[in-house]
Amino acid sequence: MILPEGYELREYIDFIDLNRQDVIAARSAWVVIRPNIDDVLKYFYSSQIMKQTTKQFPRFDIPSLIDKQIAHWDQLFSGGLDEEYVSRVKRIGSAHRRVDISLPYYIISYGLFLNEFERILRFHHKNQKDTLDLMSGIRKFILLDLAIACSGDRAQS
Repeated sequence: MILPEGYELREYIDFIDLNRQDVIAARSAWVVIRPNIDDVLKYFYSSQIMKQTTKQFPRFDIPSLIDKQIAHWDQLFSGGLDEEYVSRVKRIGSAHRRVDISLPYYIISYGLFLNEFERILRFHHKNQKDTLDLMSGIRKFILLDLAIACSGDRAQS
């Protein structure tokens, strides 16, 4: 089935009810999270899952992967959600599939990131409602990103 350009993105945005307030919240949250992102990624790459993965793929260049992840999130939280974004994220998803990264571990990894992002926001925002509002925007962006990255699997079926 051939869908019009932008259909998939619009479908996902509508489904998760991503709105202007979420965009503002995600961008505001990223301003707080960004100075701490190196520590989050170092924690992630030292996790048991990643230790097993790097044994399986000893040529992984962890510093390069960290730089790429930061650049991706910088673009995600500051750039536009358009077809260029969709193409970039699908390429990322394809790269993960090419090296046989397990989809369940890929999804769980995003859960780890969301937990770390919330921890950072709670530390910087003592008001629980502020943290919840910021996390709502971040969560929608991260889940949108994950859905698009995984959507290539559907196309390959």
